Amino acid sequence: MCSKDFKSYFYPFLINKFESKFLEDEETLIVPDTNYLLAILSLPDEYGSQYLKALKDINIYVPYIVALEFNFNKYRIKFDKIKK
Repeated sequence: MCSKDFKSYFYPFLINKFESKFLEDEETLIVPDTNYLLAILSLPDEYGSQYLKALKDINIYVPYIVALEFNFNKYRIKFDKIKK
């Protein structure tokens, strides 16, 4: 039997209020997944550009496989957006 209680294992999921203080730390590194990046493309242009501006202000790392998958799927997202 584990000595810790259930909530201690899932603390990040049980936080009521999002605290963004950790984003100000220079050692914080944000690693987005492909779905997040593709979702930005599906937004209206004004919102998408706001997301991209926000990403420029933080330490971000896009793994090679995420960039590759994004590159393969971006045309599908753009085409779907034009069809609407």
